[in-house]
Amino acid sequence: FASLFRKQKYILTYHMDGYGDNFLKRLVIVCYEPLLMKGIVRKATKIIALSGAHLKSSKAGKLVDWNNQVIEIPNGVDTQAFRPAEKKTELMIRYGLIGKKVILFVGNLLPVKGLHLLIDALSKIEDKNVVLLIVGGGYGEAEYKKQVKEKGLEDRVIFSGHQSPDKNLP
Repeated sequence: FASLFRKQKYILTYHMDGYGDNFLKRLVIVCYEPLLMKGIVRKATKIIALSGAHLKSSKAGKLVDWNNQVIEIPNGVDTQAFRPAEKKTELMIRYGLIGKKVILFVGNLLPVKGLHLLIDALSKIEDKNVVLLIVGGGYGEAEYKKQVKEKGLEDRVIFSGHQSPDKNLP
């Protein structure tokens, strides 16, 4: 609104498309996209995206001026906090991960993240010592748990839910 009334420039940080997990949220998204999204995206001075490929695959991707608007800034990582474990952690013990080869997925459980592909890939790995640890929650959790059950991977896929970014996640 400041852009409309005061002619202020703004930068848009685009993380992902919106998904609704209930009727009201879906209704808001269905109204927002045709009424507001196009104008907001097109009038942004710059659009910050995690990657060009990520933005291109989004609903906003077809609305941006790729030559003048987009700036790619990937997520950063604190390499002091996120590094191979030097000691056995509470979560490693709780989930029986000691001595296992762990594939780690961290994020919202949304279809766009491709977790279904990771579960399919795990089903093709015969080594039972390879496990998938899923950290996070979201709209698709029930579907992913169903997929894991259908593939017979219940003993190799762990849904740990949300974890503290300061304590358990690293």
